Amino acid sequence: MDDYLYDTPGYCHHGLNVDLVNKKQILFIPVLHSNMISEAAVIFDYPMGTEEIGRLIFQFFKQMKQRNLTLHSPYKNYWFMPKGIRSFKKYVEATFSVTLEWDGDIFGVYRWFPAPDRGFTVEGPGSYNVTINNSVAAKELGEFILQQFDYIERKRQRS
Repeated sequence: MDDYLYDTPGYCHHGLNVDLVNKKQILFIPVLHSNMISEAAVIFDYPMGTEEIGRLIFQFFKQMKQRNLTLHSPYKNYWFMPKGIRSFKKYVEATFSVTLEWDGDIFGVYRWFPAPDRGFTVEGPGSYNVTINNSVAAKELGEFILQQFDYIERKRQRS
């Protein structure tokens, strides 16, 4: 992987999208230099334990900091679609999505909602929707992510 993706000072923090799809699968996609690295993405059946969710998040950030993301073979340069999803439109409709960015001693969290035209749009203007200290235990981080999915679901139901 090109080194420039790991380090672009002042442009983008290391990030991780965590997407809950159809409440049946959970997808982890690293984001470097505003690029989703699909060849490093992983997907698991859901539900899964909160501690395991948090552990995977910490593992991805550790790999990004060490410039050592685990890439899967064969190389995938297409969008990673979960089971039963045949289009990006269906993916957006079926997905609760959050992005975590490593920012000093916190994770900044963006919550994503379906955009009026296509794709996702971040909730509200400006910076992070919420933050959490990145020294929390894996279980606490996993519980926090599930709370964000619950928040997105409730807000989408009200819309």
